[in-house]
Amino acid sequence: MTPLSSPDITSIRWRIADVQPADAQRWLGTLRHPRPVRPSLMRAYARDMITGHWQLNGMPLIFDRDGRLLDGQTRLEACIAAVTGFRTLIVENIEPEAFVTIDNTRHRALGAILGLRRETGGAILASTLIFVWQYYWVQSFERIRVCAPERVRRLG
Repeated sequence: MTPLSSPDITSIRWRIADVQPADAQRWLGTLRHPRPVRPSLMRAYARDMITGHWQLNGMPLIFDRDGRLLDGQTRLEACIAAVTGFRTLIVENIEPEAFVTIDNTRHRALGAILGLRRETGGAILASTLIFVWQYYWVQSFERIRVCAPERVRRLG
């Protein structure tokens, strides 16, 4: 994996473009990590596009070096639903591994994260991991509560 701290920034390209529904449809076909779209957000974006209230705000559609969409799925879905275009910033040639850093402050369920990492049965695996983690910590706290201080030090 290429280190994210030292990307080759000389290959990164950006542009402002008027995206049409046909573009949106084509680009959604390249989506590297499809995820469920929040319908209310998609409808709000579509409404803004239809009414002319969509603003170019610097939030880009992001494509990796292979030409696959990393970010912008909801905006592109809204464009198709609105049957109208919108103006946006497009950034291209980002390292595919950078996807994990996009929207990384947004709360994502463990099952969704495991799914993005291509783990089979992400939701079931997440439930199992959470159960094991909680069981381990509850058991550890139970042992600590009844242990002498010197035994607690050995558990750490």
